Amino acid sequence: MRAYLDTGGSVPATAAALGLHPTTVRYRLGRIADVSGMDLDDPTTRPACALLLGLGPVAEDSSQD
Repeated sequence: MRAYLDTGGSVPATAAALGLHPTTVRYRLGRIADVSGMDLDDPTTRPACALLLGLGPVAEDSSQD
């Protein structure tokens, strides 16, 4: 997900960055969308995803207290 966001939502660029086939990236993005309920094709969703990914380390740190 982070690579997808870093490439501006480009599946081919994400696949190249991760060394995966674009079909694999599309499948994984589809699974993320299914589980999260987020529409990853909607450009307004991407900033929310980036924010949530950025909060991940904070949430992990606070759960260890």
